[in-house]
Amino acid sequence: MNVERVRSEAAYVLHAWPYRETSSILDVLSETHGRVRVIARGAKRAKGGQALRPFNRLALSWSGREELKSLQQHELLRHRWLQGDALLSGLYANEITLRALRRYKAEEFLFDAYERMLDEVLAARAAAEQAVPLRRYELALLSAIGYGLNLAVDCEGADLSSRRSYQFDASLGLVPADAGRQAFSGESLLAIAACCFEDVEVRRAAKLLTRTAIAPHIGPAPLMSRGLHE
Repeated sequence: MNVERVRSEAAYVLHAWPYRETSSILDVLSETHGRVRVIARGAKRAKGGQALRPFNRLALSWSGREELKSLQQHELLRHRWLQGDALLSGLYANEITLRALRRYKAEEFLFDAYERMLDEVLAARAAAEQAVPLRRYELALLSAIGYGLNLAVDCEGADLSSRRSYQFDASLGLVPADAGRQAFSGESLLAIAACCFEDVEVRRAAKLLTRTAIAPHIGPAPLMSRGLHE
């Protein structure tokens, strides 16, 4: 088996675990190699090791034959400091990415979507404003794992009607709503498809829709970051 060698790959740390006394195991989202797990030996005592934190844009170099790669070098490209509601939003995005995205599944558009989400969350002046970039990122993540939402047509291929109501079925897609069951208005679904989130009802529908669609792909365990109030 050949040794994989990657040099100066743009990446973000999604999560870090302590390993022995001085090292860490990192799950990272990289630009062209997807989600990668690396061991950073001596990171806790090395100069510059504090840069290996979530939300910092990094340039990472690693090598290895097995799934757990060995981090050879890292460089801090951009520091982001998230706090309060922005921190909760960032941790939520990291957690669903870690759970839903298989290792070494590479989708460059997801890396771009993740970075854009961080910038928009950081720029938001209120928790409610952070909802929109999170919804966009959830939709991008669903596409990256092969379960993108087609909000233009129903399960039979008919164009969505703004005057009808629909339910989401994970295996079928959008189906006409039965009376008495939770449903999404066609108007809200079309707005979500167009990424028009100005209306509060559209934002509420988008949150419920994306959370429902993502749930089967992140496992039954409660999310540690589910302290959001967007």
